[in-house]
Amino acid sequence: MADCLSVLREYRMTKKPIKVEDELVIFGDKAWPKDTKTNYIRYDANSGQNEYYTLYSLVDFLENIKLPHPLYVKESSSKQIPVVRLPDRKDLEQYLEGITSSSTRIDRTAPIQIAVPRGEKRSAVGSGNRGIDAKKLKQDPSLGSKDSDAFGSAGGGAPVSSLTEAIPQEKLQELIKKRKAVLKKSTKPVISDDFIAPPNLVENRLGMSAEEAIKYITGKERVWRTRSTILQSTGSKLIGQNVALVLQSVRAIEGGGNPATAKTDPKEEQLKEKQNQPTHYNRYDQEKFKGREDTEGFKIDTMGTYHGLSLKTVNQGSNNSASKINSHQSGADRYSSSSSRSSMNTPQKRVSKTPIIILPGGSSSLISIFNAKDILQDLRFVSSEQKRQEGTRRDAEVLLHRSKTVAGQTVSVPYRVVDLPSKLTMDEWERVVACFVQGPAWQFKGWPWLAPDGSPTEIFLHMRAFYMQWDDLPVDKNVQKWDVHILKLSRNHRHLDRAVILKFWEALDKWVGKHKPNLRT
Repeated sequence: MADCLSVLREYRMTKKPIKVEDELVIFGDKAWPKDTKTNYIRYDANSGQNEYYTLYSLVDFLENIKLPHPLYVKESSSKQIPVVRLPDRKDLEQYLEGITSSSTRIDRTAPIQIAVPRGEKRSAVGSGNRGIDAKKLKQDPSLGSKDSDAFGSAGGGAPVSSLTEAIPQEKLQELIKKRKAVLKKSTKPVISDDFIAPPNLVENRLGMSAEEAIKYITGKERVWRTRSTILQSTGSKLIGQNVALVLQSVRAIEGGGNPATAKTDPKEEQLKEKQNQPTHYNRYDQEKFKGREDTEGFKIDTMGTYHGLSLKTVNQGSNNSASKINSHQSGADRYSSSSSRSSMNTPQKRVSKTPIIILPGGSSSLISIFNAKDILQDLRFVSSEQKRQEGTRRDAEVLLHRSKTVAGQTVSVPYRVVDLPSKLTMDEWERVVACFVQGPAWQFKGWPWLAPDGSPTEIFLHMRAFYMQWDDLPVDKNVQKWDVHILKLSRNHRHLDRAVILKFWEALDKWVGKHKPNLRT
């Protein structure tokens, strides 16, 4: 349903004519009274309630839009037309001219008045005897016989004219009945949500009555699953094997016996026999022979070695040499055991779980190492130039603490922020969760996962990319091609910074939880 303000804007933008006749403002086949209230709120600093401009005042404003405001006020006041106030003038002009698509002064919840049909007003506000309806003429005989003949009723309310005088009364009544019958057949029934279809509608579709149609439809229904069939197990092996074995073990333990001595299934015994059979040698399956010490009574030292011995000592094969080998081996074992114990006692280096954010090093970016803590931690924008003028020292990296609420408690999560990615190790690259792009592709020179053609698309699969810019500037062409989340800041509205930066943290938390859940976030 179109409101009068939207129709007025559409006619103004397309330069269609707007007519004002009597008490109506006419837009083609639609019309509204002059005093119709639009949903544009009038500026009033002292009023606590919303007041709206009338439709005719806005039409008069568009007619005198080129006049200076004092002359426009003087001209409209002389006609006793409500004027558009000066604080609303620029915003209203831009909206009605199509410069802006919307306005903050428009109340979307205001009631909308429906357009008045054109014929309705003409019959009520016409000139001469046309403005007087037939009912008043019938009740007032003083208006004259000529008007009574023109607007009187004949034949049960049919208007009197030259045609009704020529046609007999019976023929006229017959024509009226035929016309009503045709209109009744051609009118389609309106079916609502609680409409119950009469039997004839079902007969037209299926060729049967309503009861027969219901039986036919329900006869073709098939029950797929019920709550009883869902609870029934379809696998007999599950109940017959696994559950039965568990119950036997529980009974043996509760009865004071050993579950190993309980009655076992024949299939389990066959499986154990296969496991106890000697395995044949397989050069591709050496894991089966690992740790076997059975040498079939030959007393072969399977853990011995000739490492460190000369060929002469090996060829002698004397007991002394064997004892030397054993002593050498035992010493090696003692060394390996002592080294393993020392390695176990030595504390290993703890793996860091602190996520890393990379910032651009160029001066053209809105975010840098100077104002990173103000933007990402304090959620407010401060330019890098202002931080330099305040004497802020440039650090190699910044550790910021982000406050968030988890399970009703406020916790602080640390983030490491750097702008020299060339100093990061490969382990640290795995902890990088976000980067702020500057636009040119040379920013990613020397980064891992960089494509041979210099495209950073593979890099953006290992971290979430962001681009921060002013909302009145166009987006960089490279950024439009890449998978980058764009953050737009306003130059003059600092109260909007918090909402924009919170979108950054929301997108980053979602990405880290999906791709790098091992990090601390």
